[in-house]
Amino acid sequence: MASSTVVVSSSSGANTPCVQPGDEGNERKVGKYCTVNGGECVNLGLGNAYACTVEHDATAMPFCTKACIQDSQCGAGAVCVGDPDPDGGMNAGLKGCVPSACL
Repeated sequence: MASSTVVVSSSSGANTPCVQPGDEGNERKVGKYCTVNGGECVNLGLGNAYACTVEHDATAMPFCTKACIQDSQCGAGAVCVGDPDPDGGMNAGLKGCVPSACL
């Protein structure tokens, strides 16, 4: 599923991450805090987040996400964002749910 995961890197320099340990995310589990190989994003239910950003990019903010086409698929307080792939590679055009607080 690595090819369908949008990763948002923490480049804002903010002192407080947008997702904290213990955060449960929204009703779609988008924004749930996760760790590499922690299993926090598996078996969350049909239509819910299924991938942990930091399992695909160690520099990403750590939250559960899912592929999307439009904002309504992401749940409250989250938006559907395109993956910035400047090289136009295999991830170009992919979108994923991101907590609004992380933008």
